[in-house]
Amino acid sequence: MLIIKFKKINHPGSSHLLSLLFLCYCLFPSIVIAADDTIQKTYKIGVLAYKGKESAVKRWTAHADLLSQRLSPLRFEIVPLTYKQDELTQAVINRQVDFVITNPGHYTELELGGHVSRMATRRMSGPQGILDLFGGTVICLPEKININTYADLVGKTILIPSQSSLGGWQVHLREAMAQGVDLRNEAQITELKNHIKVVKAILSGQGDAGFIRSDLIESLLAKNILQLKQIKIVNQRQESGYPYLLSTRLYPEWPFAVVSGTSTELAKQVLHILMTINPDDRAAKEGKLHGWTIPGHYSSVSDLFRETELGPFKQNKVTLQTILKQYWQEITVLTIILFFILIFIILKYSRINHHLYREIEERKQAEDKLSILSKAMNQSPVSVIITDAEGNIEYVNRAFEQVTGYMLTEVMGENPRILKSGVTPIQVYQDIWQSISNGKLWQGELQNKKKSGELFWVYVHIAPVQDNSAATCHYIAVEEDINLRKQQEQEQQTAIEKIKAQDELIMTQSRHAAMGEMISMIAHQWRQPISVIAMEANNMLADIEFDEIEPEAFSRDAKMIIEQTQHLSKTIDDFRNFFRPGKKKEQAIPKDVMEECFSIVGKSLENNNIEVIKNYQSVRSLLIYSRELLQVFINLIKNAKEALTEHQSNRRKILIDIFEKKEQDSYYLLIHVTDNAGGITAKIQNKIFEPYFSTKGKQSGTGLGLYMSKTIIEEHLDGKLEINNTDDGAQFSIKLPIGAIS
Repeated sequence: MLIIKFKKINHPGSSHLLSLLFLCYCLFPSIVIAADDTIQKTYKIGVLAYKGKESAVKRWTAHADLLSQRLSPLRFEIVPLTYKQDELTQAVINRQVDFVITNPGHYTELELGGHVSRMATRRMSGPQGILDLFGGTVICLPEKININTYADLVGKTILIPSQSSLGGWQVHLREAMAQGVDLRNEAQITELKNHIKVVKAILSGQGDAGFIRSDLIESLLAKNILQLKQIKIVNQRQESGYPYLLSTRLYPEWPFAVVSGTSTELAKQVLHILMTINPDDRAAKEGKLHGWTIPGHYSSVSDLFRETELGPFKQNKVTLQTILKQYWQEITVLTIILFFILIFIILKYSRINHHLYREIEERKQAEDKLSILSKAMNQSPVSVIITDAEGNIEYVNRAFEQVTGYMLTEVMGENPRILKSGVTPIQVYQDIWQSISNGKLWQGELQNKKKSGELFWVYVHIAPVQDNSAATCHYIAVEEDINLRKQQEQEQQTAIEKIKAQDELIMTQSRHAAMGEMISMIAHQWRQPISVIAMEANNMLADIEFDEIEPEAFSRDAKMIIEQTQHLSKTIDDFRNFFRPGKKKEQAIPKDVMEECFSIVGKSLENNNIEVIKNYQSVRSLLIYSRELLQVFINLIKNAKEALTEHQSNRRKILIDIFEKKEQDSYYLLIHVTDNAGGITAKIQNKIFEPYFSTKGKQSGTGLGLYMSKTIIEEHLDGKLEINNTDDGAQFSIKLPIGAIS
């Protein structure tokens, strides 16, 4: 046998050396590696710190000091570890400690895993002698008269230190199962991490029963922390020679164990020293024990685990970790062999696998895209039709079926001509085919026919689909149902035509009304000249009749008749200009149009004692409908005249202002017609431009003048007509665009 001795190295690079030695050990089991005990300096003793790490160090440091003193120059160190995250178990498995002091349950678990071997068992001092056994005690409040056995704990709240505690849980579970009760499933278990906390919680009523180690009650009684009358012992039993209150069977005390891999010679020396510890020694006093004895039989703990299916006997919990713990040497050798085989296989087939993976990924991505596309087309709100290169239908979506009434099964293999309405010109279909057969997109409106025979409108996009060789293999048509839009357009067109006809009618009525007013004005203006002509003619006839013709007087009367005739002719020309057609825009000066207005209505104003004040600040020429603007001016002047006539003012006047104004980057021509007739009441101010609205009654007006004036200014001349009140009367304001002026 080859023995290799090595030092226990604490160096950052030592892990590589240890790994190499570990690999050699796995490949060559016949090699035994032993530590050189004479050189190793510090050995670690792992202790279960069930009451906290500080308490564990305080309790067991005297043992480490004793071993360090007796086995100098070797040193021993206490390492307190807990159940949290299997801290103590992992330290043993990973050989981070050399010896371990723990409870019998935990020890048995480690022993069955092949990680430790017992060296000695703890001996405790009891009231009636030395004890190396312990058990568990169940306590509750005295008033819990219905709790007497473990079977009475079904459905109750049980307080325990930890489920890893032998005396505080595991021994109690075995007794309960012996009475037919599995408390794991039939009671509420609460872990408090400490035996004394369990006693205090029971006294405060936080639980129905508490599980503790069997010697704790007497310890608390001796310290006057607890009185026996405060508690009741559940499932109390007697064991010969055992002096403590007890509810369970007895089990061996805590062991002192050596971790696998620790030097056997060192273990023998440690055991010899443990056996020499006396009750009066510092190690015994601080460790709260009588001493150590030869290891007890822990088979009762193994039986407990087997019956309760705890520890290594836990069912359905065979994991990779437990397999590795038990067969790590064999698995290591097999892993190395398989590793090289796997490397060879990977190198040989990596390219194939990589290519296959890429192909699968590409195919999956393509399938995902096709699936998304298929769903999108089928759920699209517009109709989709796909045909082959000959125009035979291969696919239609759900929207097509809903709009046309044809199902996919009905149109498969058919030509889209089944939708022809008969009203679309043949030239349209020829244009469609010419465009798409040349590889171009065609789009436009078509009127198609549903399966029911009903006609409907669609806006269509038809495009060819080309393969990799740029040859057309399919055609796709996307049709948007615009039937509702077409109906709305038709309704709008009808409404527009109706409004237009109504405006034409109103315009005609307005012009007829204006014509009537003009004729009235003509008659008024002709009355005086005709009277003068008649009078002069009578004078001339009288002179002839009485043969009193005087050439000078006769000539004067004839000239007077000629002057009055010329005045009548001019009046006819003025009114004829007003009624001449004016449907074309022309360059005209609004100031001249206003003067033309006064040539028509001026006599009427003069006869009604109305003074006209003109303030012309602009003579700019605009492209306008001059005849329509003239009608507006006449309407506004006439409206002011009628207001002034009704107002009975001593001084009636109309003020005309024409000037230019800049707003932002544009210029406007403003025309104000202002009177001093008192203004317009707020009640009718918002209605004054409505058609057929009049304040003068049916006999005096049609109510169309101001409506038509606003229509002409705002719709025909792109301007604005508004009404406002001044201090003395009403002001009509016309705003006409001039445009940008540099």
